[in-house]
Amino acid sequence: MTSKMPMMKVPVLHTALSAAGVDKKKKDRETEPELYPNALWEHIETRSWNGVIDGLEADDAASMAARYYHENLPLHAACRHGAPEGVVIGLVDAYPEAAGERGKDRKLPLQVAIVKGASYRAVKRLICANPEALDARLDDRSLIDVRTTRSWLDVKAIPADVKQLLRKSAADWEVIATYEREQAEQATRIAELQGVVEENCERNERTEESNEELGRSLEEMRHKHRKYRASTDKKIRDLRDTLEASIKDLRETLAAFVESQAAKNKELQVDIESAAAREVVTKAAFKGYTEDLLSLYRKTTCTTEELSQRISVFERQGSIRGRKESDFEKQKAAEVTDESDHGE
Repeated sequence: MTSKMPMMKVPVLHTALSAAGVDKKKKDRETEPELYPNALWEHIETRSWNGVIDGLEADDAASMAARYYHENLPLHAACRHGAPEGVVIGLVDAYPEAAGERGKDRKLPLQVAIVKGASYRAVKRLICANPEALDARLDDRSLIDVRTTRSWLDVKAIPADVKQLLRKSAADWEVIATYEREQAEQATRIAELQGVVEENCERNERTEESNEELGRSLEEMRHKHRKYRASTDKKIRDLRDTLEASIKDLRETLAAFVESQAAKNKELQVDIESAAAREVVTKAAFKGYTEDLLSLYRKTTCTTEELSQRISVFERQGSIRGRKESDFEKQKAAEVTDESDHGE
C-alpha cells in the first residue's frame, strides 16, 4: 500500500501543474503574442492537430520535430497536451530519437504519454522507438525516487492493454521493434511495389486504351484505304478507257490525215509538174514576148523620133500660119472699120 499511494499522486500533481501552466500560457497569450520557433510548434501549442498532421507531411518535418522549445521537443509537448495517437505516432516517425530525450520536467515522452492517458497504439509506438524507456527512472535527478516507468503497472487509472505493454521486457521490445521496423520496411516496399504495380496497371490500361485507339484508327485508315483504293481504281479505269478511246480516235484521225495528205501530196506533185511544164512554156513565151517588145520598143522609139520631128515641123508651120491668120484678121478688121466709116 505504501508504494501505491505516491504512484497515484504523480498523475494528479502533474495534471494540476499542467493545468496551471496552461492557464499561465493563456494569460501570457492574452497580453503578448507567443512567438514559436516553427509552424509545427505553433500548431501543437494551439492544439491544432490537423495543422500538425499537415506539417508532418512537409519536407522539413524532421528538422521541425527536432527543434527544442523551452527545453522540450514537439513530442514532449504533444504528449503533455494529450494529442491524438496519429499526431504522436507521426512525431515519432518524423524524429524517432525524441523518444529517448527527456523534457524540461525530466520525463521521457513515454512517461508523459502514459500519465496523459495515451492510446494503446501511441504507447506501443513510443516503446518501439525507445524500449529502454520502460526501465528508465521517472526522475533521473532524484537520489531518493528510484521508480521506473514499470512502477505504474500498479496504477488503476492506466488501461489494462497499456499495462500489458509495460510488462514486456526491454529485450522483447527490441525484438518487437526490430520486427515492426522490418514489417514497416516491408510494408513500405510493398506499398512502393503496389505503387509500381498500380502505375504499371495504369500504364497498361493507358497502353491498352492507346492500342484500342490505334486499332480503331488503323481500322478506320484501312477502311479509308479500301475506299480510296476502290475510288482510285475506278478513276484509273475511267482514265484508261478515256485514254484508249482518245488514242483510238487519234490513230483514226492520223490515218485519215496521212491518207488525205498523201492525196494532197499527189495533187501537189501533179501541180508542181504542171507548173514546171508551164514554166518552160512561159519562159519560151516570155522570151518571145521579150523579143517582140524589144522590137516594138525599137520601132516605137523610131516612130517617136519621127513624130517629134513632124511635130516640130507642124509647130513651125502652125506658127507661120498663125501669123498669117493674124495678119489676115487684122486686115479684115481694118477693112470692116473703113466700111463703117464710109457708111456714116
